[in-house]
Amino acid sequence: MKKYLQILSLAVLLSAISIESFATHIVGGTLTYEYLGGNQYRIHLTVYRDCFGGQAPFDDPAVVGVFDINNNLITTVPMTLGTITQIPGTINNPCTTAPTNVCTEVTTYTDVVTLPPIAGGYQMAYQRCCRNAVIQNIQTPGDVGSTFYTQIPNATQVGNNSSARFTNLPPLYLCSGLQFVFDHSATDPDGDQLVYSLCTPHDGLDANTPGGNNFTPDPPPYGYVTWTNPYNLNDMMGGTQPLTINPNTGQLIVTPNTIGTFVVGVCVSEVRNGVIINTVQRDFQFTVANCNVQVISSFFTPNIQCGNFVQFTNNSQGATNYSWNFGDGGTSNQQAPNHTYGNIGSYVVTLVASDNQTGCADTSILNLTLIDTLTATASGDAAICLGDGVQLNASGGISYTWTPITGLSDPNIANPIATPLVTTTYYVTVVDSAGCSGVDSVTVTINPPPVIDVGPDTAICAGQCVQLAASGGLTFLWSPSTGLDDPNIANPLACPSQTTTYTVTVSGPSGNLVVNGDFNQGNTGFSSDY
Repeated sequence: MKKYLQILSLAVLLSAISIESFATHIVGGTLTYEYLGGNQYRIHLTVYRDCFGGQAPFDDPAVVGVFDINNNLITTVPMTLGTITQIPGTINNPCTTAPTNVCTEVTTYTDVVTLPPIAGGYQMAYQRCCRNAVIQNIQTPGDVGSTFYTQIPNATQVGNNSSARFTNLPPLYLCSGLQFVFDHSATDPDGDQLVYSLCTPHDGLDANTPGGNNFTPDPPPYGYVTWTNPYNLNDMMGGTQPLTINPNTGQLIVTPNTIGTFVVGVCVSEVRNGVIINTVQRDFQFTVANCNVQVISSFFTPNIQCGNFVQFTNNSQGATNYSWNFGDGGTSNQQAPNHTYGNIGSYVVTLVASDNQTGCADTSILNLTLIDTLTATASGDAAICLGDGVQLNASGGISYTWTPITGLSDPNIANPIATPLVTTTYYVTVVDSAGCSGVDSVTVTINPPPVIDVGPDTAICAGQCVQLAASGGLTFLWSPSTGLDDPNIANPLACPSQTTTYTVTVSGPSGNLVVNGDFNQGNTGFSSDY
């Protein structure tokens, strides 16, 4: 079975395969629009429902609410029910039989609305309850609805906009233990940059207020479904290879291993001039079934590695032949080969596992990134006084080792405090999650104390003044300030009325040094010593 699964199937995945299905409900959808000119927009609302049992019909009409940026209702757009299509539950693997207890219907509502530019643009939403009670990765699924939401930015600020639209429809179900690779990319009529991410689906109405024909959606903001432990945004389905999406291409990859139904959210954001102007979310379900596949292709090596030598672990099942393509032109028919790449970089590794007797085959892929050495970054050099400390800082990895350890508060953290007794160069080794390492250094210089000269003691007569003088620093502070014309300069004029001891604090590049001076008064005058 080739895992790219070019099946024009469903944007949602059904409620029960190889498990009993009940409570047929809305199972996903998306809300998009296109700009037609003259402040007119054509709205597209696509909704999927589980029809196994014939309950929860599509709304007719389905109402999209249009709100301003302050969440005030501007208008409603009632849309007549369109053509209903049943999605066939097929899969393109000759060694797998599709289940028969599958029924999913899809319809797309369309209508045109006039929306002149306003400050902040518009928000649009459609709401319905409820989801399938068999969903196992969110809390109370049978009492949680859906909100399909998007925005129209202010045309006077960013220009006219048509939202991005997903290109392909995911298949009806996934097979437990099989890697699933799917092109979930979108197109944008305006040529905006598209960025993909997994996102938590919005919740919506509840069983007490399920919505329905002519129901006006509640105003924003909208909440989100609550994940059930151990599932979360970074692991929506579990499995040996958690669900991920390539932010640049929209490629979905997952290897599920738990039978059941899972809610998934995929978002595509439009970026114009470096700013996100709108995001479209596809809310749908993946149902994982026991497909009894005779051949499973599966292999492992870390996605990001240091260096160009790679070892592969083959976890395939039911296969007798193996065909490897390492993505650089190299191939192998070994069960678990090693491969040396000529250059660092990114490669797509493919393994086709097959069985001669049955003729069944399966394909799995892995996006491999090889890097050379890690670029470690440490803070700049520093100069301190003896006895002072300075905080060192390093970044770029997950573990840090500083040497020498002398004078460090903790040599195994990114930001230790250094209090060396002599000028010391500290080296930090940074290691990342791929095992790559890099080294950077910081030199902490111990500056010598300033050489201070305040000259000899001085004796003056009553009523006389004397020019004090200090040197050897950058700043000066004399105390007390009594009798001084300026205590903050190197050479203040001192006119004391009695014998006075003046203390000058001199600071230089490496800190302060305090020097004392005396003014001594005799019968005929003052003796000044400073």
